Amino acid sequence: MIHPLAKATIRNQRCLVRVDWNVATETDGAITDDFRLQASLPTLRYLMKRQAKQIILMSHFGNPVVRPGEDFERTVAGNTRLTLMEIARHAQKFLRLEKNSLKQVQ
Repeated sequence: MIHPLAKATIRNQRCLVRVDWNVATETDGAITDDFRLQASLPTLRYLMKRQAKQIILMSHFGNPVVRPGEDFERTVAGNTRLTLMEIARHAQKFLRLEKNSLKQVQ
């Protein structure tokens, strides 16, 4: 059963949030439509207001093409078109977070 967020104990807890940040971008990484990011902000602000100890965000970005016989890690690792870092920086501005508060895990 999924419990409403309003009933959850959030203060000093780690919160894992699945966000849909697969937003439209240009080939240079510039965001052209941040609607999905904007839609997740009320939830993130709510968790921050309720003093979550840590907010961990999960998402995906892009659609990597790995051909048969290719090594997935080698093909995907370091591919800047698949990283969420620019989108996270964009969200950072809206949430007024410190510069060093972002960490990326692959």
